[in-house]
This record gives sequence, C-alpha cells and structure tokens, in this order.
Amino acid sequence: MDFEIENHVLIRYKNPRDEEIKIPEDIIEIGDFAFENCWSLMRIQLPKGLQKIGKCAFSGCLSLREIHIPASVKEIGERAFCDTSLIISEQNPHFITKNGALYTKDMKKLLSYYQDMSEIDFCIPEGVEEIGAFAFEDHAFTNIMIPASVTKIGRRAFQLVQSMTLAEDHPCFVIHDGVLYTRDMTRLIYCIVKDQKEFSIPETVHSVDAFAFQNCFAMEKISIPNNITKIGNFAFWCQNLEQIQHQNKIFHISELFSLLKQHSFTDHVFWNNDLSQDAEEYTRNEEQFMPNALMKIKCINAVIQIAVNRNFEFSCPLRLKYDIMTRMQEDPKSAAYLIYHFVEMLPFALHGTDHREFMQNLLNEGKLIAKENIDSLIRYFIDQKEYEIQVMLTDYKHQHFDYQEDIYKKFGLD
Repeated sequence: MDFEIENHVLIRYKNPRDEEIKIPEDIIEIGDFAFENCWSLMRIQLPKGLQKIGKCAFSGCLSLREIHIPASVKEIGERAFCDTSLIISEQNPHFITKNGALYTKDMKKLLSYYQDMSEIDFCIPEGVEEIGAFAFEDHAFTNIMIPASVTKIGRRAFQLVQSMTLAEDHPCFVIHDGVLYTRDMTRLIYCIVKDQKEFSIPETVHSVDAFAFQNCFAMEKISIPNNITKIGNFAFWCQNLEQIQHQNKIFHISELFSLLKQHSFTDHVFWNNDLSQDAEEYTRNEEQFMPNALMKIKCINAVIQIAVNRNFEFSCPLRLKYDIMTRMQEDPKSAAYLIYHFVEMLPFALHGTDHREFMQNLLNEGKLIAKENIDSLIRYFIDQKEYEIQVMLTDYKHQHFDYQEDIYKKFGLD
C-alpha cells in the first residue's frame, strides 16, 4: 500500500511519482508533510469527511495546480499548499477564498495567498484582524496595503514583499526607515528595504521577529541594542552579513558563538548556552536547522558532527537539507546520504535552472551521479517527459557503470 495510515490519519503517501490520487473515504486527517515532494501529483480527490489538513501537507507538490476542499474541513495547517489554487466548498463553515487568498469564514484572518501572482499589488480587505504566518511567502508583490483593522502579524508573513503601505495613523504598526515595527517600536517585525549595507536596531526594540532580515542580501553589519531580550530564529538570515555590534563591541560572524553563549535570550538566535545541546535541538527541528549566514563558520563543525553521527537522519525541509548536503560533500557520510536521497531533493536542485545544463554539469563533475541513484534519476526524467536528459543519463551509465540492460525493457517503454 502507498498510504501509511494510523487511526484514520494519513501519515504519509509513499509514491511521489503518481499523477492522480484518491484518498480513502475513512480518512479524517492528512498529517503534516504527508504528500511532501510528490512532484508528479497533478490531481487529488479528498474524502468528504476530511476534517484537518496538516502543515506542509502538500509542500513541494509542484504539479498540483488545483484542489477541492470539502465542507467538512475545519483546520488547515501553515504552508499546507504550494502555489495550488484552492476551491472551497460553499457549504464549508470555516474557510473562504477571495482574490487568490484563503481566509477564515468570518474574514478576520488571512491564512495564505495561494495562487500565482496576477497583480503587482495586494490590498488586504478592511476587517481582517490577523495575517497568518507564511501568508505571502514566495510572493514578491510590489506593494501590500495593510488596513487599520489588522492587529496581529505572524512570522515570515512577507518574505519577498518589496514595499508596504499602512493605513494612515495605524493603531498597531508603524514603518520607519523601511522597517515594520509595532506602534511602540518595541518589536521589530520585518525589514522591507533590502539594499541597506548597515542597520542599527533602535534602542526601543526589545524583540526581533524570526526571519526579520531574511533576504537582506546587501546587509553586512547589524548593531543590536543592549536591552534586546528576544531574537527569533533566522532573524539575521543575511547571506553577506559580516559583523554584529553589541554592547559597544564588534563581533565578526565567526566570533558570534562566544557572544551568544554568554547571553540567555528567551528564544534561540543561532545557538546559546550549551552549544551541543542546541545543535542537537536544531537537527531535530523541522524548520530551524541553521541560518545561511553561519554556513561559513568553522564552529559549525559541532553541528555538522552531530548530523554526521546521526547519518543525517534529522527532520529538516529538503530544500535546506539539499543546501546543507551540497556544501558538505567532502564528508563521506554526507556525500553518501546525498547520493542516496538525491532524487527526493532533485525538484529543489532543478528549481530555477536550465534542467539540461544543470544535469550536464553534474555529469561532468561526476560526484552526485552514482550506481546507487542512476536508475532513479532515469525514471524521474522519464516521468517528467524530459527524454533528452534521460538519454544523457543512459549514455552516462553505459560509459561509466558497464551498463548492459535494455533501457526500454527495464522501464517498460517498449
């Protein structure tokens, strides 16, 4: 059976190559990550008695363009869908869709924007009180307009948004120098302007949200005031960050560990207190493995060693895991793991690339293509109908792995 089911909960679907799936009628819940990376899935039929769709349930389902949500569904988790158009039953008492966004039925919470952008601006309707976590993730709107009714904004709600407009004299939020804060400027929510090289967090700020400076590619230096008590995970996910200034001292990124081990922030910044304990925590956590800014740090070896000792069997999004593995190919255990699981990570590796050129470069390098995964790679590109790449891989196997089998017979193409 391709379905892994326990107590009427669909835990996991095991065949990522299926294009069409009908979920059994007795299922009442689709678990977290249940269909993650089912990249070939194009159509799915949900049971009429379904009550809950877990977080990231259809994450990575790049071919699933539309899904019908039955009236029985009461709960939809964060990031449940990947750019999939939602059709909500008119009889559903809990959810409604409008202009490409999913809301609670009373229109008080905007849960997510789910479809391909057709407009460059988005105006959140008056009356919405809460913007959910990850609501506009991966949607690079030129501008988002936030009405005065909004009182709560979830983490990483505006990952790629280029600018924001607040209702005049907004009672809860303010934008100052391209950064979104709460009205009293004690909480830094999101850095909108991405081209700043240096930034000083105001002395009024007590907390910095998770992912607040994500994708600030130009950022090289950040100054943190002394009265900061909380910094969210991945707050300083800035690829070119070189320095943090704190308590009138300048720390290069490679020195940050000693700083953070001295200060007990109420939330993890990168790691604090006991390094090994926090590193172990990050290898278990689904969304918080390590910030990109720390990938160059030699001290990261403590975390890498834990991952190696666990044969890389930690819970982590495949997109991050692929990035981590490719940076660690010199480690034999990491290389072996990446080769064995490469097909699972392939959709993320190929995203935004010329597929043929990307695969040709891999074949030229000869590191990630091996006897252990060549058949799976051939099957993947057959399923994707990218036959030119399939032929490239078949020729490579002939040349390097003493391949004598009939490709047409092996894959049922005759």
